[in-house]
Amino acid sequence: MKNNRMKMITLIFTVLFLFAAVVGCGKGKPELKEGTGIILLRVNPEISVHYDEEGIVTDVVPENDDGKVVVENVRDLKGQQVRAVVKQLVAAIHDAGFFVSEIDGSERDITIEIVKGSVFPEESFDKLVAKDVRSTLKEMNLGSNVLGIDLSDYDDSDYDGPTGDFITLEQAKAIALAHAKVEAADAKFDKAELEEDDDIVYYDIEFEANGVEHEYEIDAISGQVLKYERDDMDESDYDDDTDYDDDSNFDDSDHDDDDSDYTTKPTVDDSDFDDDTNYDDDSGSNDDNDDDSSFDDTDDDDSGFDDDDDDDDSNYDDDSDYNG
Repeated sequence: MKNNRMKMITLIFTVLFLFAAVVGCGKGKPELKEGTGIILLRVNPEISVHYDEEGIVTDVVPENDDGKVVVENVRDLKGQQVRAVVKQLVAAIHDAGFFVSEIDGSERDITIEIVKGSVFPEESFDKLVAKDVRSTLKEMNLGSNVLGIDLSDYDDSDYDGPTGDFITLEQAKAIALAHAKVEAADAKFDKAELEEDDDIVYYDIEFEANGVEHEYEIDAISGQVLKYERDDMDESDYDDDTDYDDDSNFDDSDHDDDDSDYTTKPTVDDSDFDDDTNYDDDSGSNDDNDDDSSFDDTDDDDSGFDDDDDDDDSNYDDDSDYNG
């Protein structure tokens, strides 16, 4: 009798253990019903967003304790469009401080997963959700990466593009480096991810090399450079000591009073008309009537034509041939 009781207790514990294991496994991946979809958000909080075929949220379920903290602070999510709810939850996760690591203060990435078999309410739904999350992170000045359904983490076959045949991210980087004539060892990549705009899929690549910032958009199918920007305009290019400075080729010295060809002094020096020049009182032409020139009034003094010509001692003196 006692043995039967022990067997019964053992059987009960075994059943309970198996039940807990099944429930635990089910908790790891939310159950998906036909004609619905589920988006999983994971930072440290884990939250599942359930929606119908129209993209209307039917439930928001916290999958761990941190998820409960976030969901409790967000109200009236049911009945809204799923993309709008995802953005609200990302903001709520940030408000709760979960995007910053408690260990080193670094920013945590966010993983987004659409449960396999989920319906897509619209074309490229997964890409649009990833884009919504990235824009929300940017608005909050967060540098966290979007993992899971982010285009940069997708294989060629994961994207239903025109051909599904994309160049790899590494190939796109190599194209950008070759175009910029930069060695890979000298480049520091700030951004490298797959983007889509107006049905054109391209790699958005940004890197810095030798003090110059480069931005590229590389066609994901052809590898063609769609757009290129280079920013190496140092402040010195527009500094006060540059070509447009006061000391430059366009310096105001060109119009200075002391240094340039266009000084306030006339081209013909005013010394030509100076008091000590040829036109001076002591010079040639206008000294004819000057007191000290060769035609000085001394010409009428004691010279050959002196006023002594009519004097008693001159050639025409009173004692001359014409003397009385």
